[in-house]
Amino acid sequence: MGFGILFLAHIFLFVCKGVDIFPDFLPYLLFWISMRRLSPYNPAFRKARMIALPLAFAAAVSDVFQILAAAKVLEIDLPQRILMLLVSCGMLALYWFTLRGIMGLSAEVGLKDISDKAKRNLILTVIYTVCILIYQCDFEFLREISMYFGIFFLLFGLVWVILNGTLIFSCYMWICLEGDEDMSKPSKFMPKKRPPKKSNRDGGKDANADKKSK
Repeated sequence: MGFGILFLAHIFLFVCKGVDIFPDFLPYLLFWISMRRLSPYNPAFRKARMIALPLAFAAAVSDVFQILAAAKVLEIDLPQRILMLLVSCGMLALYWFTLRGIMGLSAEVGLKDISDKAKRNLILTVIYTVCILIYQCDFEFLREISMYFGIFFLLFGLVWVILNGTLIFSCYMWICLEGDEDMSKPSKFMPKKRPPKKSNRDGGKDANADKKSK
């Protein structure tokens, strides 16, 4: 269905931002793939899909800027900083519509607990994005307390990653059918409850006895 790929995209986004092993465009490309699969199920996923691909391109350009700056080939500090701010705002919009889609989809299938958690994570995502923007802007009044703000930013980021990761994994476990993560029909959101099988042992004997008596 797409939640498995979305989970990987979310984890890779944290790895790229925090550890910087992979290029930044990779998680946004995974986001686009997952939103492409989820888009038939909620309009918010379609909006997130429209954001994910341009965001992947912007992140790729930002990667190139970072490589050029590290190699001291070209001084592009201001364009790079502006692009990073735009990518951060794009990330907020991407998660906004993704979480809105999860809220709507989970409410539709009767999973109010997941819907409430998505609403909570939506608020945390806004706060986390504001922290990213403040950190990237490098305001002068924060330089004296940069160490404390950096610790808060790191811890808050870990909480944000864990809460959103568990939310997406819950969607994978409860909204998708087990073993059918790539299902294509909205009617398969939740497994249908099978009615209990009626025992025909006694009934069958009684019916046969009635027939024989007649």
